Amino acid sequence: MHASILSLSNRMSYEVRSARTVNLAGSLLGVDGGMLLLERIENEAIETRRFSLLDGRVLFEENGIFSGYLTDKEVIIEALRFSTQSIDDTTLVSVVIEARVEVGEYVYNEDFYMSYTLRGSY
Repeated sequence: MHASILSLSNRMSYEVRSARTVNLAGSLLGVDGGMLLLERIENEAIETRRFSLLDGRVLFEENGIFSGYLTDKEVIIEALRFSTQSIDDTTLVSVVIEARVEVGEYVYNEDFYMSYTLRGSY
């Protein structure tokens, strides 16, 4: 489970730090089935990156096109919650992930908490 969440965290970190802004209208913040829509400028054009939860896995889209799942199928994501806080020109994105792995009769649950700052926001 930890390797899958670490890989997801690395990708989220890269995408959030590369973003110019969070598209609040296209995001679902503060709910278990959250969605985060990021915008960045690439070659003078606006590009988007979206993280969302689908069937217990974190899905990633680039410019509205499915790019793949960012978590292993063995790791069930129970909740993916995003929140943002802005102070002056700085935006912080916080993420809470509730994950579960089942091996036979054994069930392991763990919550993960991460925060990233948009570099394009300051």
